[in-house]
Amino acid sequence: MKRYMIFAVLVCMMCFSAFAQDDVVSIFKMPSARNAAIGGVHITNTDGAGALLNNPAGLVGKKEFGIIEISPSITAPMDRMEDIMDSVETIVDSGDDVDVGAILNLLKNITDDKGRLYVGLNVGAPISLSIVSGGFGFGLFTGAAVDVSFSGVSAKVNADVNAQVNIGYGHRFIETESHTLDVGIGLNAFYRVRASKRISMNDIASFDAESLLPLQGIFGLGMDVGVQYGFKDRLHVAVAANNLFSYARIMDMSDAFGLAGEGYTPFEDKNGESYRSLNVGMDYELLKKTAGFLDLTLMADYRDIFDLFSDIPRNPILNLGIGAELGLFDHIFIRAGLNDMLPALGVGFDLFVCELNFAAYGRELGLDPGVQPVFCMDLGLIFRW
Repeated sequence: MKRYMIFAVLVCMMCFSAFAQDDVVSIFKMPSARNAAIGGVHITNTDGAGALLNNPAGLVGKKEFGIIEISPSITAPMDRMEDIMDSVETIVDSGDDVDVGAILNLLKNITDDKGRLYVGLNVGAPISLSIVSGGFGFGLFTGAAVDVSFSGVSAKVNADVNAQVNIGYGHRFIETESHTLDVGIGLNAFYRVRASKRISMNDIASFDAESLLPLQGIFGLGMDVGVQYGFKDRLHVAVAANNLFSYARIMDMSDAFGLAGEGYTPFEDKNGESYRSLNVGMDYELLKKTAGFLDLTLMADYRDIFDLFSDIPRNPILNLGIGAELGLFDHIFIRAGLNDMLPALGVGFDLFVCELNFAAYGRELGLDPGVQPVFCMDLGLIFRW
């Protein structure tokens, strides 16, 4: 009876925190070419590091040691990449002689028909330490990201450097010949240095590091919970909540990094919280060592359920992610998926000493399908055993 009470309490906790988020801090997302190729994170189908970051119930039964991961993720309109690089080179070569008119003319060549452009780079590297055994897990992850979005005659620039520590524990509460029920809890602590600024075309010509002030330092704590059910080791269903309870402290670090001038006035430190998400998912192993070498897993998740209750939610269909992974000889993987109602494809290779993964996929930046889709490519080199 106590087992079922614990299960019910966890589900109620997940639902309780759906509302009232002030000064919300975005969560740290470690790029993953494998996840990108199968339509995003599937909470029932993760390795040890993925369980630490997304679903602590997935720690049960896993044993893993990882040390290094290099995972760059590039977002850009690939059909205009040559024009973009030429435009950047022109602006850089112009130095102090560049003017607003020249910038606007260059932007006309690289923006879409609505005057928009989004480019981004997210790199998970170099530390991706994960130690998982006996249901316990510890992880240390680092990464950096920068993105620029143009709209009309202004641009928004975001830059982050992240470090995050995760600890978690998963326990099998029920195990019979056909059924299993796992429950997990995880804690995370992160520190982020962040710069975010909207600048006009007039400011681009004189843009420098001081233009990004204020520089934020964000320290955060969060708690994740997950529940996962298994049937005959082929079907898995899970629900996981990230940052169910959290705390964040947002500080002005401009002076600490020596960027603030004499006339700069720092903002007052303030409290906040990390972005909460509630996800449900399932996977089914359709083929398992068929002919001795063939595996096929199908996956489907509905993500970010809390967003449905936000003031300006995305179209609900965008929260759906589906994926499939075909494994050959346990070393070659062919992947496909659908995320943000856009396709994803990828391949992976287990090279014994490391994993090499590649993905090409789409992302939707708008609130509805087809409003502002962008193309992405991810590459992952992972030393994890």
